[in-house]
Amino acid sequence: MTTPAKRLPFVLLQVANFAGASANSMTFIAIPWLVLELTGSALSTGIVAALAAIPAIVMSPLAGLLIDRVGRAKISILSDVLSGLSVLMIPFVAMTGRLDLSVVAGAALLGAIFDPTGYTARKTLIEPTAKASGVSLARANSLHEALFALGFALGPALGAALIGVVGTIMSFAVITVFFGVAVIAVWVIPSAATMVPDDRPDQTGAWWRDAIEGFRVIRADTALLVVTAFIVFVDFVYKPTEVVILPTYFQSIDNPWGFGVVISAMALGGVIGAYSFAPLAARFTLRTIVLSCSIASSALLFGLAFFPPVWMMGVFGLAVGMCWGPMGPLLNTLVQTRCRPSVQGRVFGAQMALFASGPPLGMVLVGGLVEGFGVAVVYPFIVAAVFLCALALLGVRQLAGVDRHRAPQ
Repeated sequence: MTTPAKRLPFVLLQVANFAGASANSMTFIAIPWLVLELTGSALSTGIVAALAAIPAIVMSPLAGLLIDRVGRAKISILSDVLSGLSVLMIPFVAMTGRLDLSVVAGAALLGAIFDPTGYTARKTLIEPTAKASGVSLARANSLHEALFALGFALGPALGAALIGVVGTIMSFAVITVFFGVAVIAVWVIPSAATMVPDDRPDQTGAWWRDAIEGFRVIRADTALLVVTAFIVFVDFVYKPTEVVILPTYFQSIDNPWGFGVVISAMALGGVIGAYSFAPLAARFTLRTIVLSCSIASSALLFGLAFFPPVWMMGVFGLAVGMCWGPMGPLLNTLVQTRCRPSVQGRVFGAQMALFASGPPLGMVLVGGLVEGFGVAVVYPFIVAAVFLCALALLGVRQLAGVDRHRAPQ
């Protein structure tokens, strides 16, 4: 029988996971809102969001290498410390009276360097802390992604509430506290619970070759490549809607609470969906889960695309999150069961870089389209593109490989 004390390493990781997710999602609300307050421009919002996404493309592979070489816990702690300092910069500069768009963009850029690193490091801690705590890998992935989604569900609502109560500037000071909680939680995890066998990375002699090893691993595994490529496309096409289109729409009707409700509903659905992965994986093939989640979630997006009343957008957002939710723990499981422990940090880092590569162009493009044609035209077009891509997965033969040669759970 597993005692509460034995489960402490995994519990502490989940405290950090939840706090970090909440901090990042509050920033997700606060940054675009602050840019709109300063400029009133959807295009500027898209540009700042795009600039903030660029560092992850370069830094994530390096972050993966640091995680594999320096250590999972050490990089997690360092990343959250620096993320907290980056958001604290905004209220500090505001007190001097010099806050402008360049400062906000700079803070967003710094956060974009450190946030993905901390997120990736925490992912690599799932397997060792789960084993040390006596938690099965499938259940650990479900719980980790569910709590991450819960942080994103509560974060936007809390961020919107903070904007309304203490103002946009001071909301960043509260975000810093959440990063601090994440730092402390990982700090007190016993070091033995943060390591797995074969933790020493394979070194080819050149650091840059080691850094891109994650890309080579993904390319060599066609099933992992297909799933990763689909998510890259979704991030390129759909992610700008949450960063540009929805903030622009709710800003135009002066309803920050409505924005928080819709984003939180989607994330809350993600909590339910992520938690359901373990029982789903016990009953269905991973290919069935991928296809069902992709097609159902993209079809339900049409319920948001025409901007019905806020309560209805919340209902559809909840359903979208529930259908997409199992994809996070599924992707974790693929990496953990198909890749050596010594390269998992770099594989997660490579995926993060790939996921970050599409949104910068997409955000600028969508921001320009919104200013030219309006949200009512652009949003349905984007949703249709995502739905057609999901349907196309039905004809991808390589996707069947996700259920081959799976390691025991």
